[in-house]
Amino acid sequence: MNHKTNFLMITAALGLGLLVGCTTYHYEPVNDTAKFYEDKLGCETKYSPGYDMFGNRSYGDIYSAGPARDCMLAKGYKTLP
Repeated sequence: MNHKTNFLMITAALGLGLLVGCTTYHYEPVNDTAKFYEDKLGCETKYSPGYDMFGNRSYGDIYSAGPARDCMLAKGYKTLP
């Protein structure tokens, strides 16, 4: 293989890695939206990473892989990729 082919293969692999790393999830439609948002707020607050550099509280993200999303899955919600 020449250098151009190697470069293209590495670039394609990195691009695929970025797409996989940025996967977000959508939750199945729920019947009780008030309960969903109550659970959403609870999980986001419980798994808050802290505060940003301006002193604003940042909350956990239930739409990406992490403890807040795992909390929603533990409550019985299902995601659609």
